[in-house]
Amino acid sequence: MKRDHPKRKIYLRIFSLLLAIYLILMLAFSTFFLSKQKKIAMMDLQTDGLYLSTSIERIIKDYVSNNQIIDITKVRKELVNTLYLEPDTELAFFTGDYELVYNTNPYWTASYTSQVVGNNYYTDYAYINPEDWFSDEESQEIEDYLYAAPKAEKVGDLSGYAVYVEGFWLDNEMMIPKTIYVHRMYADEFNKNGELSRSSGVPGDVIVYETNYENKKGLPYYDQTAEIIPNNLGNPNNEEQNALRKAVINPANLNQLIPPLFMKQEKSEVYSEKVNLFNYRFYWIETYQRTLEDGSYSPFWTVVGRNVNLWEQTVPTLKFIWATGFIIIIFAFIKYVIFFLKIAKLLMRFRNCTLKCVY
Repeated sequence: MKRDHPKRKIYLRIFSLLLAIYLILMLAFSTFFLSKQKKIAMMDLQTDGLYLSTSIERIIKDYVSNNQIIDITKVRKELVNTLYLEPDTELAFFTGDYELVYNTNPYWTASYTSQVVGNNYYTDYAYINPEDWFSDEESQEIEDYLYAAPKAEKVGDLSGYAVYVEGFWLDNEMMIPKTIYVHRMYADEFNKNGELSRSSGVPGDVIVYETNYENKKGLPYYDQTAEIIPNNLGNPNNEEQNALRKAVINPANLNQLIPPLFMKQEKSEVYSEKVNLFNYRFYWIETYQRTLEDGSYSPFWTVVGRNVNLWEQTVPTLKFIWATGFIIIIFAFIKYVIFFLKIAKLLMRFRNCTLKCVY
């Protein structure tokens, strides 16, 4: 049985030592980097929360008297038209007694012409709750059309779908569609850069969904077209987003976070909840004012929640750092082997020279 060469053992030990140092350093850096990314995500949420809170405060100031909202319907309508949220974010607006005034939702948003003055057309927005009017299968089909993004490469290729309402009733901020049409759109023209510039549909090439709604409430009917607008952040209907939405609108969660918020005497703070190894759920709460007569109090609360996957945010950088570190380790090992071989040759020459001198 052959014995391992002494050099091989030395090389193996050196490489193992370098690899251990590499792993320790990379794990330490990754932990530090994830921690910094978490803090950045919390700061981003606070910045967005302040902006949203300011927007809400600006909207409700004309509808508040003695710390009470005098027209919740109009407030909700204004919020539908105004608020814009970042990806994976949900918002809820409560009264001081934790009564939910408004919250973001998975409804569809439709735009319609609210009034015409001269040559000016004014656009308004309303929500459509598909669960109220369509089966799960129909709702999924319509959403698939709404968020479809076929790649048109030449004239005549399918370029997308136009989803719109024909005739509807309005119940405050909610729209009840009479009929939803899905119109297939085909590429007509491309610009010099090869990008689609114009598309159109073929008359009669539509898919029809009827609600069969009976207007027993005497709601106003609008015999016009309303366009269903896809969320520019993608379809908001997924399990993680639904779980976040439920957490944000739950007044019990708000009630648990308010006491420590007031005890710390801070206007706002970001709270974190670990969902799993790399997924976090952050909450930001904004108070509108506080009085310290019989205790702290705020007439309104804004709660903003956000799902954050730290792995998705950090993996590109970590891959680069880990790969670069491993290349450095290999380079250091090769340099060591070369250096060791040079020293070995020098020692061998010195030994041979010594032996010649002796004999």
